[in-house]
Amino acid sequence: MASKGGIILLTLFILAMVFPALLSVAQPTEEEARQKFEQLGCIGCHNGGVAPAWDDVVALFEEWSTKYGSLDEAVKNEVNFFGKTFNTYDEMMAEMAKSSAAGTIDNPDFQVIYQYLKSVYEGGQAGGGQETQTTQPQETPTETQAGEEQPTETQTGGETVTETETVTETPGPVLGFGQIVGIAIVILVIIVGISYFIARR
Repeated sequence: MASKGGIILLTLFILAMVFPALLSVAQPTEEEARQKFEQLGCIGCHNGGVAPAWDDVVALFEEWSTKYGSLDEAVKNEVNFFGKTFNTYDEMMAEMAKSSAAGTIDNPDFQVIYQYLKSVYEGGQAGGGQETQTTQPQETPTETQAGEEQPTETQTGGETVTETETVTETPGPVLGFGQIVGIAIVILVIIVGISYFIARR
């Protein structure tokens, strides 16, 4: 039978693998990030200054995504927080966390804001940042609704054959950041409980 020490080590190993994996797929929604922004008192510093409201903060990150090749570069060139400048996004957000009720950048509530704003910038980059603006426009097929058939023509020899394809849309993620964290905690409790009962035998 396995020793208690071995079971504890196995439990810690499983937790180290499962918990970060679940958190990595968690993507906060804008509403979750907005609520944390308000709850942590971030509006106190932003009000009357740069990006005085949540929507202005989001718009700022979207604008940066069209001007800079990296978020760190955007922060370095754009941010002046009461006379203080920063070299990286993490440096800036650590200062923002310290100035809010979160206290530290690792605070789970603050991480919702951190991850969401980072995703806004990265989403803008994917949608056409500075590097992608010089590309030539490409012809795109006409839009179709999910399940609608789209005719395509191919030529074989001297004949033109018309075929139809069914276009389906893949739904986006349905779980929010808080739900994923909740699932991770439930899995953690189950693993610890199983380990405890095995160790008592």
